[in-house]
Amino acid sequence: MVLVDAPHGGLTENPVIGREKIDKAKDLLLKKKFVEAKTEIDNFLALEKNLSNSEGWYVKGKIYQEIARDQNLSSTVNDPRQIAFDSYRKYF
Repeated sequence: MVLVDAPHGGLTENPVIGREKIDKAKDLLLKKKFVEAKTEIDNFLALEKNLSNSEGWYVKGKIYQEIARDQNLSSTVNDPRQIAFDSYRKYF
């Protein structure tokens, strides 16, 4: 976690870090590194403050959709199609 000085004198988390995590997950998805992308997006959405981030849910849906399509990876995740579906529902 990266903390920065807030204008009111306290410390707060840097919102750019969240953007970087989503961008990293998207980049890994494009490179077909689905396991690494899954880890990035799961870690991002594990933080309560990120649960309302619709782009995060969309990216998670895309990642799990690709995992479900991959015969080798789909058996490593419990019901990746359902996770993708649920993530898309949270995106909308």
